[in-house]
Amino acid sequence: MRPIDTGPRGAVPCVDDNTGGWHIHPVHKVVWILALAACHGDVAGGSVDGAQVFGSICASCHGPAGKPDQVMIERLGVRDLTSPEFRARVNPGLVEAQVRGGSKNKLMPAFEGALSDAQIKAVADYVAGKSFPAHR
Repeated sequence: MRPIDTGPRGAVPCVDDNTGGWHIHPVHKVVWILALAACHGDVAGGSVDGAQVFGSICASCHGPAGKPDQVMIERLGVRDLTSPEFRARVNPGLVEAQVRGGSKNKLMPAFEGALSDAQIKAVADYVAGKSFPAHR
C-alpha cells in the first residue's frame, strides 16, 4: 500500500486500499462546531461551567480528558493538556490567553468573540485547576 498524491485542501489522501477516493479529515470538526454555534449564538449551550465548555468546545481536539488522539498531535500539533510538562506550568492566565488568541501557528482558532468572557475564564480555571481530569 502506498500513499496517493496530495488532494484538495482539507482532504487527506487515502491509502491505496482499492478505493482511490479522498476522505475529508475529521480534524475540521471544530470549525463546524464553531460555525454552527455562531449561527445560533449559543456556544457551549451558553454555559459558564468550565467542564461543560471544555466538553462542548475543547474536547473535540484535546480529547474529553485533555489527552488528544495521536493523529491530532501529529497533524495539528494539538497540545496534550495532561502532560507533566504542561501541568507543571499551567495557570489560568496561560490558558485564557491561548483560548482568546489561538495558537501561534493558527491551527487552534481564537475563541474570543465565539465564547463569552465568562466562558473563557471558566474553561481556563477548569483546565488549570485541580478538578481537571489530569489531576485525578
